[in-house]
Amino acid sequence: MTDLEKNSSHDYCCPLLGSTMGIEIERRFLVDEVNLNEIIKGASKSLSLSQWYPPIGTIEMIPERQGLAISSRILIEGIPDNEWREVCTLLSKGSGARIRVRKPVEGWLTIKGKWEGALRKEFEWPVDAAITQQLAERDEWPGLSKRRLLWTANNSGDIWEIDVFKGVQEGLIIAEIELESENQHIELPTWVGEEITGIDKWGNCSLAMNGIPKS
Repeated sequence: MTDLEKNSSHDYCCPLLGSTMGIEIERRFLVDEVNLNEIIKGASKSLSLSQWYPPIGTIEMIPERQGLAISSRILIEGIPDNEWREVCTLLSKGSGARIRVRKPVEGWLTIKGKWEGALRKEFEWPVDAAITQQLAERDEWPGLSKRRLLWTANNSGDIWEIDVFKGVQEGLIIAEIELESENQHIELPTWVGEEITGIDKWGNCSLAMNGIPKS
């Protein structure tokens, strides 16, 4: 019997152990596959990530518990008042959710706002990785898998995240760097290509649902 089968609808809850909230500011770039070996040689860490995007209609707000349910399973409850109001506003405006599992055991539920240039609002909470992965696979949510490389620039110390996609998105490589402000100066590595910051068709959700853009 799976963990899902042991828990009836709206009975399971992952307690709110902590969250991150705020504004995500990042720039994103395509990377040519010919540069991958150079990046791997300079990478300090490699992670395996899988993430899924549950349909908006499966995301449910539970006001009496200030929580969120997906596919009738409560994953988060007890969201603080200020965060709860912001999350409700984002969801009412059509923002979706992302479930990410960082192998082997870390799970995260993320709600993000729309891009405004290089920034957007972001809320993230830890969730049970096994339960969420079972939900994603059972309900066949759109998703993607990737290998994430961490690469540090020699001169500036800037940390880049380079995502090497697998499966139907294989061959795609995207580099991201998080910033403290939109105007922050960064040193661009020689291997970065076209900038795709804020372009919806290159967002992970669109890639999971629609595949790699034709142009």
